[in-house]
Amino acid sequence: MSLPLNPPRIILLILTFFACTNLFAITYTSIDNGSWTNTSNVWSTDGGITPCGCRPGFTTSGDDIVISHTISLSSDLELNGTSIITVNTGGNLNAPSSKLNMSDATMIVNGAVTLKDAYYAAAANTTVNATGNMTFTSNIEIENGGVVSINGGWIISQGNIKVYNGGKLNLNNGYMDVQNGNIENEGVINIGPLACSHIQNGGFINKGTGIVNGTGSVHITTNGVITNEGTWSSTVKWCSADGGVGLPTPEDCGTGNCFTALPVELTEFSAEVIASKFIQIEWVTISENNSSHFIVLSSHNGKKWSEVATVSAAGNTIETQRYTVKDYNVRYGTTYFKLIQVDINSDTYESGVISVAIARKETEIVLYPNPIGRSEILTISDLEGSAGQVNIMNISGQIVATQEIRTNQSRVEVQLSDLLPGIYIVRAEQLGAYKTKRLVIME
Repeated sequence: MSLPLNPPRIILLILTFFACTNLFAITYTSIDNGSWTNTSNVWSTDGGITPCGCRPGFTTSGDDIVISHTISLSSDLELNGTSIITVNTGGNLNAPSSKLNMSDATMIVNGAVTLKDAYYAAAANTTVNATGNMTFTSNIEIENGGVVSINGGWIISQGNIKVYNGGKLNLNNGYMDVQNGNIENEGVINIGPLACSHIQNGGFINKGTGIVNGTGSVHITTNGVITNEGTWSSTVKWCSADGGVGLPTPEDCGTGNCFTALPVELTEFSAEVIASKFIQIEWVTISENNSSHFIVLSSHNGKKWSEVATVSAAGNTIETQRYTVKDYNVRYGTTYFKLIQVDINSDTYESGVISVAIARKETEIVLYPNPIGRSEILTISDLEGSAGQVNIMNISGQIVATQEIRTNQSRVEVQLSDLLPGIYIVRAEQLGAYKTKRLVIME
């Protein structure tokens, strides 16, 4: 005797399965400037090719969000369930009245982010990279299990920063500026050798469970005291307007990144390939102090660098400056760029490294006709449209004929009357790579 089925329970089990397995995670990619809520032309779900007529939710669980444009947001944002939000170089998430809540999620900032508050709960990870910056108009809280890492970028807080017991703040190579607020640490703060924690009109309190490690610097410039009740490494330098309490070493205001104002505030540094013809490098400064010039360097292996251009700087300004350079030495693969800023005293400051890549096309050059008679003209087509050269070589590898390829030229013609019948190799060199094809010349 079979038992009757219970349909409501079966439906409940199916709904529970789909809700728990997160089968429908989506990657949203910005394709234009605009509001987060814009569903007409701002977001794509096919990798940035076409508008999706949709938008990411204010609460996400497993979805990924990629921002390469200026996106404005007025609602609070909650990231859960392995969600990843990436703000690329040149991208900007502008949400000065919004709160960010993160749990089991990741944020990577190579561009710029402005928020009111941020709360990093257990397993939340945020990385600010070399050209990135995050500005908070209020407070930052890093809970037990939350991690914020700065790798050469900036975090600016106009409120308080609190690291709870079990939370971690890694200043690996960057700058944290607290304006009119305090830093309170019950967890771990690691300060790298080229990193600095700077406070204006506020204090730094390292509680009994707090640990401050590293070889970087902490500096309070106006109205504040550094108080240590926990563990403070003797290699962490400190300087405070109103002194320090419980610190293992004397005050040191003569060294460290905090104690010398950088001549340039760099907010954007990006590179983009334009129609495989050139790479456009751009950077933006929001202030310059005694700045002389910039040197743009490129590399095809990340080790050996060559100069692309030298650009005069604005000198002294608090207004935004935009700079553009074109690199016509385009080739297949990855090209790396970095920026050297030189001040009027010849001191130099180096940016982080950015890169662009051009994928190699799998198509071959086309030879017509092939085989070909000596009296005929060979047409070579399906070229890349960039400057280069065609060489025809005999079976011994000797070059017997050469033809220049001009920019925007997709085909060239070569006269073969001086060549003997036989087998040859035609090699087209463009973008630093070769394409070859066998050619047969008949009498």
